[in-house]
Amino acid sequence: MIKKLTVLGTGTIVPVSGRTCAGYLLETDSDLVLLDCGPGVLHALADINIDYTHLHHILITHFHWDHVSDLFALIISMNIRSGGKSQLHISGPVGIRDMLHQAKKYLFQHQDDYIPEQLQITEVTPGSFTVNDLSVETDLTGHTDRSLCYRISDDSGKTIFYSGDTVYNDRIVRLGHRADIAVIECSHSEHYAHPEGHMRWPDVQKFDREAQPEHLVVTHFYEDFLADTIMDQYAEDSHITFAHDKQEFLIK
Repeated sequence: MIKKLTVLGTGTIVPVSGRTCAGYLLETDSDLVLLDCGPGVLHALADINIDYTHLHHILITHFHWDHVSDLFALIISMNIRSGGKSQLHISGPVGIRDMLHQAKKYLFQHQDDYIPEQLQITEVTPGSFTVNDLSVETDLTGHTDRSLCYRISDDSGKTIFYSGDTVYNDRIVRLGHRADIAVIECSHSEHYAHPEGHMRWPDVQKFDREAQPEHLVVTHFYEDFLADTIMDQYAEDSHITFAHDKQEFLIK
């Protein structure tokens, strides 16, 4: 059963003090599942005393650097710790296999501990699959032509929705519907004119009205959102949390 969600990073590729890039840790009774693995995520895991070698499955939403760059460091670190015998299952959009293998040629040509041949890689398209005892449903978000969101459920019916980077659309509403926790990106305030494949605060409010999650966890903040007064205005809304790094959510 799903026990806890930890927000490892609430920031973006634009550096903001105290906000690491995208990464979310899902803990079950028997496993650890990582959602995205942006720069700083491995150090965030160390800060909360999570042994990264216990990670067995990673779900990637898309290939932008602020969501994947620590994935390569994780692969290398796990092989260093295991003597080259680590086993890691990585699922993500079509193209992830080629990306991980091409990285050997272009980034890690002389790095013996980067061994993509050892990885279990699953290329995911819209539909359903399983991760151990978890059921996962995925669909396209519109952020890029292959970007994915994930709805993750356990046998008891507890559900986590993670939007990744997205625009507002009916697909994220469907997968986020009545989730126990919906982790939704909100890159910009309503005053930002050209979000370019991201959500602004009015989009998040519309998602909240349509999907009706039990708990809305807002994340992935650019500077203009943080400079606005939105967090103060909605601070007393008990079902909305503007997440901060290393924040934990227990699943009851």
